Amino acid sequence: MIETQDVFSYITSEENNYRTVRIPLTNSKDWNMYEHIQRCTNVANGWFHRGNNDGTRPYNDVVTPIINVAFRSEGFDVKDIIPFVNDAKEYYKSFLVKKYHPQWARKNQIDSLIDEVVEGSIIYDLVLIKDVNGVRPEVVDLKTIAFCDQADVMAGPICIKHNYTPAELMKFAGKWDTDAIKLAIMQSTEERKVAIADDQPAKSPNKYIEVYELRGSLPATWLDPQAEMFTYAPQTHIVAFYHDSTGVKQGLVFYKGKDKPLDQVFKALKIDQLRSKGRACGRSIVETLFEPQVWNNYAGIKIKKLLDSAINVIISDSEEIGNQKLSDLKENTVIKTERGASTQRLDGTLQNLPQFQNYQQGQENQARIIGSASEGALGVNPVSGTPFALENKIIQEGQGIHEYRQGKIATFFADVLYPWKFTSYLVKDMNSGKKFSEELTLDELQEIVESV
Repeated sequence: MIETQDVFSYITSEENNYRTVRIPLTNSKDWNMYEHIQRCTNVANGWFHRGNNDGTRPYNDVVTPIINVAFRSEGFDVKDIIPFVNDAKEYYKSFLVKKYHPQWARKNQIDSLIDEVVEGSIIYDLVLIKDVNGVRPEVVDLKTIAFCDQADVMAGPICIKHNYTPAELMKFAGKWDTDAIKLAIMQSTEERKVAIADDQPAKSPNKYIEVYELRGSLPATWLDPQAEMFTYAPQTHIVAFYHDSTGVKQGLVFYKGKDKPLDQVFKALKIDQLRSKGRACGRSIVETLFEPQVWNNYAGIKIKKLLDSAINVIISDSEEIGNQKLSDLKENTVIKTERGASTQRLDGTLQNLPQFQNYQQGQENQARIIGSASEGALGVNPVSGTPFALENKIIQEGQGIHEYRQGKIATFFADVLYPWKFTSYLVKDMNSGKKFSEELTLDELQEIVESV
């Protein structure tokens, strides 16, 4: 039970559960978020999910061009966002807000935030946004999650792992326990643990300290030992682990204290809500391409084996040319053979190569259909004789799913992120007497004249 644990044993056990425990979705299917994030990361980068990526097996990447189309089709710019004042008496202020918003958004890097949200949605179909007490919130790298509720990321505590250099960690001195920070730096080593690779250490010229950030509704006794058992309160715990002189794993507390409710600290976007109900991540575009990629690679590996088996062997009973390498002979050499000697080529024709190539092409076409990436969208010339109007119609139809997903992302910004973070900062910035210049069209000048 969580009430009988301390924060260190809770983090240790839950991190292990997050990596090993699978949640049931149906009577024939289960799922694990840690594995999902690993596999989506591998496939999105053109890497094998199992085995070594050492070049001994062909990887025929069908995913990269398709998700590049999705990135391009589902993204949008801050200029596409048009804020307005929802008050009839002060609607005239909408003009100023609309004109100032692009400059404010560029200053606060909202464009890059949009790109991060779009890419995260396409790869994982889960985007976790974290408030960092500034205008621009942070997109949490899902690979840094130590654990969360695998069924619904916002339903339980969220724990994130950070790798800080000594200099970065010392910036928190005074806000966090300075003595604990110094002890952690003293225990640090020249390696950085890679969370998505089962915490395998990577050698580094700098030292790193692995720090856990745990936030959520947790036992009140973790903050106040005198608190009533089985009561919970929103809390933040910043901790780390180290090994003492006897080799025993110990915990360090950098900070602990009360926190805002979880839904005021984090916001989450998941587009595929219905089919993926019961799991934290939706069925992303990258996940839909898992199987076509697997079988495309299967065909590629078979073709490689066929090519490796190709031989060029000459059989002869001639004493003159027997046991010689043809490559050792100079060009245009005339070879004399004794009377009655025979020479023939051993059949080394590749068997079934066209069938594997056709199968591979079929898997690539299937991936394009699943990913809504037509030849035109991919920049591939259509089949000869395809009418322009038909090709244009195919491209427009293929854009439908991307426009749907783009609408979901835009709604997330308009209905969630702007009311939560951006609107208040934008209004505060304008109320501070901000001066700015902007070019106006004749229609916009006329609008100002009428308002005045």
